[in-house]
Amino acid sequence: MNLICAVCGAEHRTTGRFCSECGGQKFLEQDREKLLLSNGEVIASRYKIIDFLKAGGMGAVYKAEDQRLFKICAIKELININLKGEDKKLAFIRFEREAKILSDLEHPNLPRVIDYFTLGDRNYLAMDFIDGEDLGNILKVRGEGGLSEEEVIKWSGQICDVLDYLHSRNPPIIYRDIKPSNIMIRKSDEKAILIDFGIARIVTPLEEEGLTKTAIGTIGYMSPEQYRGRAEIRSDIYSLGATLHHLLSGKMPLPFTMEPLHKLRPDISENLNALVMTALRMKPEERFQSAMEMKRALMGNIKIQRPVTEEITKIDLLLNQLTVKDPELRYIVVKALSNHKDERKSLEPLINIMLEDPDLIVRREAARFLSDFEDKRILWAFNKVLNDKDLELRQIAINVVERFNDASSSPALMQCLSDKDPDISFKAGMCLLRMRDNRALDEIFKLLERQTSQERQEKLEKAINAVDPSYLSEWSKVKAKTEVIKTKKKEIKNTIFLIVFIIILVIATKIYLDITKAQEVSKLINQGKKYLEEYNSYSALDCFEKALNRDPGNWEVLYLTGKTYTSTDSVKARNYLNKALDLKKDYPDALIAMGHVYLIEGNFKEAINYLEKAIKLDDKLTLPYIYLGEAYYRSENKEKAEEFFNLSVSSGDKNISMSGESWLKKLRSENISPHINEKIELSMSEGQNFLEKMDYELSGQAFQEIITLNPDDFRGYFGMAMLHLRKRNYDVALKYFSKTLDCNPIYMETFCNIAYIYIQKDDYNQAMRYLEMALDVEPSYSKLHYLKGLVYYKKGQEKEALLEFKHYIKVDPGGEYSVEIQKAIENMGKKK
Repeated sequence: MNLICAVCGAEHRTTGRFCSECGGQKFLEQDREKLLLSNGEVIASRYKIIDFLKAGGMGAVYKAEDQRLFKICAIKELININLKGEDKKLAFIRFEREAKILSDLEHPNLPRVIDYFTLGDRNYLAMDFIDGEDLGNILKVRGEGGLSEEEVIKWSGQICDVLDYLHSRNPPIIYRDIKPSNIMIRKSDEKAILIDFGIARIVTPLEEEGLTKTAIGTIGYMSPEQYRGRAEIRSDIYSLGATLHHLLSGKMPLPFTMEPLHKLRPDISENLNALVMTALRMKPEERFQSAMEMKRALMGNIKIQRPVTEEITKIDLLLNQLTVKDPELRYIVVKALSNHKDERKSLEPLINIMLEDPDLIVRREAARFLSDFEDKRILWAFNKVLNDKDLELRQIAINVVERFNDASSSPALMQCLSDKDPDISFKAGMCLLRMRDNRALDEIFKLLERQTSQERQEKLEKAINAVDPSYLSEWSKVKAKTEVIKTKKKEIKNTIFLIVFIIILVIATKIYLDITKAQEVSKLINQGKKYLEEYNSYSALDCFEKALNRDPGNWEVLYLTGKTYTSTDSVKARNYLNKALDLKKDYPDALIAMGHVYLIEGNFKEAINYLEKAIKLDDKLTLPYIYLGEAYYRSENKEKAEEFFNLSVSSGDKNISMSGESWLKKLRSENISPHINEKIELSMSEGQNFLEKMDYELSGQAFQEIITLNPDDFRGYFGMAMLHLRKRNYDVALKYFSKTLDCNPIYMETFCNIAYIYIQKDDYNQAMRYLEMALDVEPSYSKLHYLKGLVYYKKGQEKEALLEFKHYIKVDPGGEYSVEIQKAIENMGKKK
């Protein structure tokens, strides 16, 4: 990606920080793209941008439509992104002044400036649009052989006319940047048009009258005086000469190194060769003194005098440029110096560049140039470079040191013996051996051991033998012993490695198995929890037991197993919960579950003990309040029970709060006066008698009387629910059963009848939900197991149904549903 100068907009292919044209700092191509105008954008309420054409020394050029004159024009944009304060003000003043000068210019080989204006930090020139192609592109298309002499003479004559016109102005105008890309060949008449005029002068506020602090122009085309910041009329003559040289030879000009044209193009006439080389004189006074004089010479009207220019002048100019900021320019200067070899003058500056220049590419070029010098003063510099970080520099250095073969290089070569590059270390070893430096033998033997090339090994052994034959013989014996020791060490290492590998394999296998086991257990736990959510305790227990087979010490599985057994087998429940608490004593959930088991068993003291422990561990728990209230209620301590039920109501947990409120209603209903209670019992008896006689109206009146006497008494609501159940008004019955639970959360028949209704409605999940709630209160209530078996039977889960039916018969052998259950069991047996 090309870099663009932030000050003048010039493009660069190398990565230096500073512009070689104006000294400004560069920025990336994509940064410039953010600043470009968009197609269709209208500026100055007049010019509509049609297309971006190119970027150059002035910023950017666009093709645009003049919406006032209805014609195509070129818009040249200068972006002063790096200018601040006084510099920006000065740039604006100079832009206006020079734009006015440009707008006054009128010549057939110059585009006409029709407008100029400033928008924010950007200055604009509106100019004639030249439909054509610049000579730089034409040269690329034609190839490297250069253009024809006839074309170049025709176009250069026209450029001489333009320069004569500019130089004759008052004050004279110096173009300062003549090069192929700034000369456009118009399609319509093939005339040469000098474009981008004056932009370099406009964009930089660094100039003073007749003097600039930095070189302005393009490297290779700039005259020597431009490098010093002093452009004059004859500077344009030099630039035109460099441009002609490029057009005719096809070779990009390097500063002050252009060979005579006839050496590159033998077909070029001697007159044109003399003209170009005269224009390229180092001293202005030796060039053509005006553009018109150059044109007359071009036409053959005057004889060209060719004074001899001292080569030393060119070298001095090039050496002066080695301190510029831009690495691209320093690289070109070093490259150009190779055509003017003068060891006396260029040696010291080039050594400094090689050792200290911040740009690696420039350092490499300086090293390549110096490597051909015969002056022994370069040796100390290359001795230093032998230890440089850059491989290419070290490779150049070792070749130079090898050529000189001087003992002063010995310390540096000793360090090179451990160089990572095998070529460098080998050459260093051979150099030291040729110097017969015995101090290096120990390190060279190490180098010999590292050699993988048979040829190099033989060369080193031969060189060592020439220095000290006995040393090589002794070394061979030591090497043999060393090899034996190495072999034994290798065997020991291999054995140790094998043992370590086996240990690691065993550990890795155990870790893998542990991870696999943990994943399997986790999967079983999650599946078991899912079954519990579906009220399928048997399938849940199956999952938990499988998990325990894989991981018997998993406290979570033990807890879940114990909790699931709570409603079916309190002994097993306590057994599993105790194991969980043995593994994790401070486990609130297990303590609550254990308290619940003891509550079901009627051991209220132990229940209260475990539940209070859970609250001490986590005072944010709410479920223990309900269980503690129930435990105190059943142990006849109603005052303490009321205290915990009140705590549950204010707990913030909606379900716990509703349950606590139900218990409080039950307590209030039990505290009514004996007189009211007698009336309630009488009404309850009447309601039940009328219900048996199917007199639903009178039955309903009796039950409503109970509700009126004591709204907290569950019996009135239960009676109304049974009335509507008889009438098969299931939805109304459910509402009254719900109110029954609000007043008495432990009345088993309420749960049973709700489950029965949901069974009739084929809503088995809801049925199981209420049955599980009832089992949490009184798992020994046989009817619950009948109903659970019925649900399983209807769902097609005969295994689970059979277990529930058998449990019913075990608990209540002659119960109300025994006969029905026996028939169901027989039917299941027949199916099998």
